[in-house]
Amino acid sequence: MLYQMDPLGKIAQKSLDRVVWETDMKPEQLLSNTTLLNGDMASYHLVQIRGKETLHKHDYHDMAVFVNSGTGNMYMGKESVKVSAGSFIFVQHGVKHKFVNTGPNPAQAIVIFSPPYDGKDYVEEPADKN
Repeated sequence: MLYQMDPLGKIAQKSLDRVVWETDMKPEQLLSNTTLLNGDMASYHLVQIRGKETLHKHDYHDMAVFVNSGTGNMYMGKESVKVSAGSFIFVQHGVKHKFVNTGPNPAQAIVIFSPPYDGKDYVEEPADKN
């Protein structure tokens, strides 16, 4: 369940299943990034990945990833680690990384960017063999 304060000072809630349903990721879509909340110091996203990401880095944004469902390999620098639901990954700005889904369904993660992600520092890196 996702909780946040609404403009009237009440706690609003929405299930992650509802957010996934509202996102409506198409079968041909490889990646979906849905902004859940933008704050002054960070932004919060639901990221779904089918297949694999392109190797990339963020020059100015640190990224914290909580895997909600699915399995895959997270590549960071020259290392990789197998991740699954419950895994928590921290990717510091400037580190080359990508996620490769190893499961049959899109992997889902809550991703926090600090400072708030604006998409301007996504830098693709040369292709690799993974």
